[in-house]
Amino acid sequence: ALLGKLRRFEEAHGLTLLQPTALAHPPRHPSIGVMWAQQHYLLQAPTGHHTQSEDRIRFRMARALRSAASQYYLWDRQIAHPERTLRDPRSRKVYLAEGVSPTDAMGYGLMVTGMAKRVGDHSKPPLALTLPQVLWIMKHLESMWTVSATLAERRELAAAAVTNLLGWLGWLRSLELFSLTWGDVTVTRPAHGPRLGLPLGVGAIELRLLPETKSSRTKVADVVISYICASGLTPGLWLDRLRGLWPTALPHECLIKGMDGKQWSSQYFRCQHLYVWLRQMRSEGDPFLQAFTDGPGNRLEDKYYSFGTYRRGGRSSCTKRHNGTQQATPDEVYEHGRWTRRISKENMPTRYNEFTLEDRLNITLLCM
Repeated sequence: ALLGKLRRFEEAHGLTLLQPTALAHPPRHPSIGVMWAQQHYLLQAPTGHHTQSEDRIRFRMARALRSAASQYYLWDRQIAHPERTLRDPRSRKVYLAEGVSPTDAMGYGLMVTGMAKRVGDHSKPPLALTLPQVLWIMKHLESMWTVSATLAERRELAAAAVTNLLGWLGWLRSLELFSLTWGDVTVTRPAHGPRLGLPLGVGAIELRLLPETKSSRTKVADVVISYICASGLTPGLWLDRLRGLWPTALPHECLIKGMDGKQWSSQYFRCQHLYVWLRQMRSEGDPFLQAFTDGPGNRLEDKYYSFGTYRRGGRSSCTKRHNGTQQATPDEVYEHGRWTRRISKENMPTRYNEFTLEDRLNITLLCM
C-alpha cells in the first residue's frame, strides 16, 4: 500500500522516485525524491474522520513512506547485485561488498528469516532433573555398590555415579564431561583443604575443560566442585572410588569409560542408566514421573532426551532452598554456569569481579 502511494505521487508530479539501480542510467539522487515525497505527504490534511485526527498528518504516518522506499531498494539491490549485497543483522543496513559468502548474502538471509516466521523455531528443551531424583539415584547406586562383587560391576557403578554427580554439580555439557581425562581432574580431600587456602574439612574437585569449551577468565580451574555438598552428595568419595578401580590409568586416558576402555557417550549413559533409574522411580510411585507413559511423545526418552537435563536441573535447584541448602546468588550462578557472553555485554561490576577458589566453591558446598 505504501509503495502504491509512492507510485501515485510519482504520477501526480511527473517524478521518478523508485528507479531500479539495475538500469544503465539510474537517477543520481533518488534520496532527494523520497525526501520530497515524505515532506509533501506530511503537509496534507488527513482525509479520515477519526476522533484523534488533527489538522495535519502525524510524522509517524509520513515516516512510513521511508520504510516503503527502503523496502523497495532492499529488493532492488538484491536483484541487481545478488552476490554482493549483504545486510548488517544489527543495524539492518544494506551494503555492497566483494567476496561475500553465499550464506551471508542478503537473499539467503531473507529466505532464512521467512522460513523461521512460517515454519517456526520453537525449541523444546529437555525436562530438568530434580534434587530428590538425584539423591534417589545416589542412594540406589550406594546400595548396589555394597552388594556388587566383580570389578566390572563396580567400574560401571562408579562411572555412572561420577557421571550423575559431575553432570548435576558441574553443569557440564556432554562433550565437556565425557572428554575429561584423569589429568584434567584434581581431587583435594577435606583434610588437605588448607593447601588450597580452604578451611580445614573443606575439600575441592578441580576440572579443566577442553580448550574449545573454556569460557572462564579466572586463573583457577574451569569448574570447581565441593568434595562434599550440603545436600549430602559426595562427588569426591565416588571419584576416589573410581580412581581405586583404575590404579594404572594414565593422565591422558578417559575418566569415564567401560571395561573395554571405550569412552562413554551421552546416549550410552542415558539408555543404559538414566532411563532405567527413572523407570524404577516411576514404578516406586514417584509422583512427578507418573504422568509419563510408554506412548510415543510422552515417554521418558522423549522428555529427558539429552544430557542437558542435568545442566538445567542443577541450575534450577541451586536457587531453591532445600533441607540443608542455601540459595545461590545471581553472581554465583553466572560464574559457575560459564555462560557464553561477550565481555562488552557485562556490566562493569561483573567484569571486574574476581572469584577466589573458596568463593567459587560455595555454590556446590552450600547451595547444592
